Amino acid sequence: MARILILRARQAATATAVLVESFGDTPLLLPTRQVEQLDPPAPLGPFGGLVVTSANAVSYLARHPEWCRLPALAVGGATAQALRAARFEVVEAGPGTAEELVVPAIALYRKAGLPLLYPTGIVRRPDLEVGLAEAGVPCRTIEVYRDRSREPSGADVDAVLAQGPPDAVLLLSRAQAQDFMALRSRFPDRLGDAVAILCLSPRIAALFEGADAARVVVSEKPELSALLARYRSLCISGLD
Repeated sequence: MARILILRARQAATATAVLVESFGDTPLLLPTRQVEQLDPPAPLGPFGGLVVTSANAVSYLARHPEWCRLPALAVGGATAQALRAARFEVVEAGPGTAEELVVPAIALYRKAGLPLLYPTGIVRRPDLEVGLAEAGVPCRTIEVYRDRSREPSGADVDAVLAQGPPDAVLLLSRAQAQDFMALRSRFPDRLGDAVAILCLSPRIAALFEGADAARVVVSEKPELSALLARYRSLCISGLD
């Protein structure tokens, strides 16, 4: 049984902890992110569908029931699940990254014949918007949340890591990877050199060099369950 450090914002971390426990591991929640929900005016439609790259956007969408019947294209399984839980009626789970959503989003536009609505965060990668613009697909982007860094106190760290360094840290974004580096710099005694670094994508893993790179585990596909399964298989074969 591994002790896995989770740095996600509190609400997302709680859901992640349930999945970690399902693999027989122990989650350690130390949020270094916090999500601020925004409430911009609803853009005027009509829209042919929604493109959703983060579950953080779902609470905004859910406040506008007129959109619940629109077909929704989610970046992956977790976001699709959040949309279904919010009673969106037609939800398709994408392959796991915003860049890979471009092709299905183009297909959604061609089927509906109306612009798409893209609720997103203030800080984001441009892959989806650039891809749709290059394809001539009209898409209205609206910023509905802000993802910020949160610096845990020494007392927070002591409480979570009272039994020693974790066996692994779960990094689902480059921002979380940078948070982990900052945290390790502040608390080197709490985050030892043997911590496995579990990265959801090669893009996240690319931030780690030298001795760190030897401890990186990269998911075979951009899904949390796939990353945890890969780590579990490596543990069984002798990673730790």
